[in-house]
Amino acid sequence: AGDIRLATPAGLADAIERAADTRPDVIPLAGGDGSARTALEILTPRGIPTAVLPCGTLNRIAAAAWGTTDMTAILGALAHGSARSIAGGIAGQHRFFCASGFGEPMRLGRLREDLRLRAWGRAWRSWREMAPFLFRSPVRLGPERVPVTCAIVAVGPIDAAFGLAPQARPANLEAAGALWRGWGDALGFAPSVLGGGWRRRAATIIQSTGAIRVEGDVDVLPALMDGEAVAVPSGVEIVYQDDCGLVWGPSERRTW
Repeated sequence: AGDIRLATPAGLADAIERAADTRPDVIPLAGGDGSARTALEILTPRGIPTAVLPCGTLNRIAAAAWGTTDMTAILGALAHGSARSIAGGIAGQHRFFCASGFGEPMRLGRLREDLRLRAWGRAWRSWREMAPFLFRSPVRLGPERVPVTCAIVAVGPIDAAFGLAPQARPANLEAAGALWRGWGDALGFAPSVLGGGWRRRAATIIQSTGAIRVEGDVDVLPALMDGEAVAVPSGVEIVYQDDCGLVWGPSERRTW
């Protein structure tokens, strides 16, 4: 027997908390990577596995859990699965399982949500508040404290985390950053990401690491983790963890 609960994005965390209070063996969650991240962040410390059902855009967390994003195959294996761990990163009090971003451009995630919900007035106010600051406050990445406008830290290769390359079993974090002077630099960078040539751009730094620090000139840094807006303290250390999230997946461990 099971209890089905519907939740809005704003009420998702509370709904998961209430479900966890009943101490179920497993909690299935139908959503995208952002919703799955929220569930794993709440449920993993409680020892409750999340059965991630792929209902989002990229569904990279579902792929890490099941080895596939085919809903029919996942539903067929759901009753015969078992709890196991997947890799991720920890930044302060937050966990992520695909990629995280840090810096003022991450505030655009709030604008994206306003537009997605068709909250036009709120979207316009958000844009007016953030636009003057998007390129003014770079963060500093790594022990060399390299100034970058936008820092990305992924679990495994960045291209795989964003669905631009085949997914592979991660063993580390990959961090990259780019320094943009304005919209010309930022918009010029986008085609190189889609085309896979971003690694060759001189304005990009890349580092494979088990831990890396991000700091800024403000106390709190805007961040996106698996597409969800969060805030982290300046100077936060992002650490790779092999058993970061507890998922429900195939009883036999898949190989990539």
